[in-house]
Formats: sequence, structure tokens, C-alpha cells
Amino acid sequence: MLLVWQKKDIPFYKMFVNKNITLQYIEISQNDLQDIFKEEHLEYKGHRIFCPTPNIIANMLEKRKEVPTWTFYDHICKDFAMDTKDKLAKPVVSEEVKNSIKLKISKYFKRPFVIIIPNTNSLRQMPAEFWNKIIYQLRIFGYDIFINNHRTKRDNRNGLDLSETITFDCDLAEMYELSRHSAGVITLASGLAVFLTANGGKMDLIYTDTNPINQRTISAALMQELYSVFLLPNVSHEK
Repeated sequence: MLLVWQKKDIPFYKMFVNKNITLQYIEISQNDLQDIFKEEHLEYKGHRIFCPTPNIIANMLEKRKEVPTWTFYDHICKDFAMDTKDKLAKPVVSEEVKNSIKLKISKYFKRPFVIIIPNTNSLRQMPAEFWNKIIYQLRIFGYDIFINNHRTKRDNRNGLDLSETITFDCDLAEMYELSRHSAGVITLASGLAVFLTANGGKMDLIYTDTNPINQRTISAALMQELYSVFLLPNVSHEK
């Protein structure tokens, strides 16, 4: 059984696990999760629960005192007993999702399109003026712009120009499939951005300082060292 604490992540796990594994959603906050799972293993009423990468930021920074080049990919590989050179599994998208995205592309897009992801939970946001300049330039060069609909209202309040932007709802599986057909993705660095690198397409990642984590802010430069997607074996090193 695989326990999932965010409903939005269920489509993600479905792309990687086989049908013999049960996905079970549990309603729990991230703070409670970190408080309960402080170690990689937890014994509870005869059950052994495995929690990979508990408190990953703090543990990575502690490990870097010993190994200054330690990164998130080193950390994940250690916890999953993987070699850093192991080939990463490709997401498997259902035919239903493929057909749904194919229909949406034919319905909404008249030109090549770029996906913009201006929000992330961990990093400080860039001002709307920054994104509006990018959107304006992309339109001049003949691209349609897509922003996921579940973010639209919040982005609009923050001054993002959505007047000619294409939006509709996408879960993680649909975002991955849509990105495969896009001309590129421009995004703040995030777990979603790391996931979308699996499509092998063009992507521009923007690193900023973090929001406070346990009363500590991590600089953009250190975040890029820790979480650069160039660490992944499936990502080309074109900068």
C-alpha cells in the first residue's frame, strides 16, 4: 500500500505504480506529517511504514557539512537504495488522458504554445510584471500561452495578464501530457518542474530565495545547487 497525503498527487503516483499497489489517501497536514515521520521507518500496530526523505531540507543541509556537494538527488538515491546513474522510470500516461489532452489542444490552441507556471509553494514569487513581460514577448514571437486554470483566480488578483491566456483544469498526469506537446515550459523551480523534465522537452527554470523554512531562508544560489535538474540523468545539460 502507498499512502498519499495530497489528493492532487494521486494522478502522479498512478503513472508510476502498477495496479497491484493500492493508493490510500490520508488527510493529514504537512506539519503533522513531518512531526510523525521523523525517521525513515515507523512501526505502528504491527505495520512497518516507510517514509523516504523525512525532513529533507534539514537533513540535506546537515549532510552537506560532511559532503559539501550533497544534493537532493544524492539524498533520494540513498533513501531508495538507488545508484545516481540508474535510469529513471518514465511516466505512463493512460490513453484516456492522452485523448483528453489531444482534444483540448485541437480546441484551444491555434499556434505553438508555451506553458507558464508562475507559482510554487516553496520559493518566493516573482512579481507579475516579470511574467507579463515574458508573456508579451512570447505572444510577439507567435506563441499561445497556457496557465493551469486552478491557479487563475489567484494569479489574476496578483496582477498577472490573463487577457489572452488559455486556461483549463489539468491534474499532474494531464500537465505532463500537455507539456509533451508544448514548445516549452517556463516555471519557478519546484517538484512539478522536476517531474516535467521527464518529457525531455525544453524548459526554463527560475530559482529564487525560499519562503522561510523553520525560520530560515535559503538563497536562490544554494537552492540551485541543491535542486538543479541537471543532476538528473535524463536531463540534457543545455544552459
